[in-house]
Amino acid sequence: VTAISGAFVAGLDAGHAYNTFPLMGGRLVPEEYWDLYNDEASAAARESGATPSSSSSSSSFSVSALVANTFENTASVQFHHRVLAVTTLASATALVA
Repeated sequence: VTAISGAFVAGLDAGHAYNTFPLMGGRLVPEEYWDLYNDEASAAARESGATPSSSSSSSSFSVSALVANTFENTASVQFHHRVLAVTTLASATALVA
């Protein structure tokens, strides 16, 4: 799974955006993590005719925006890869110890 995640990082050149570890842009979770999701959800809300005052946060949830953010947002792809890599390292270390 970590290697597949690495393919997304390579495909998006996400490794060039955040080249420090463990911080990404000075934060553990980068500021841009939800950018694509927020853009997609806003566009979906505009298409459906919803206004910010007439829609609650639960009704504005968009699965397609979440999927797009997960696989197409440079910040989230890089973050997920880092979390998977650290989890893989911790799991392998725990199995050996």
